[in-house]
Amino acid sequence: LLLKIISTILFLLLNNDKKFTVTFDTDSVEQIPSIDVKNNESIKLPEIPTKEGYTFIGWTGSNGGTPEVSVKINKSLGDLHYIANWQQNS
Repeated sequence: LLLKIISTILFLLLNNDKKFTVTFDTDSVEQIPSIDVKNNESIKLPEIPTKEGYTFIGWTGSNGGTPEVSVKINKSLGDLHYIANWQQNS
């Protein structure tokens, strides 16, 4: 029983140190570097990128979801990739 408790605690400790990579595709000249985030940490999404002749309308996640201003990263999400959405100015 003690061995099982110790192994469970070690598993939880090691799993919390896992890092996930969050990348951003701006589809513009402006590039945003990727971010390495620890399990269960939150990140604030980057400032609004710019693209000449377009208005930024938000980020879409690789899972199809539309994120809020911040995202809590966890192992069920894994690595994330966000794509900038643009609307052409008239």
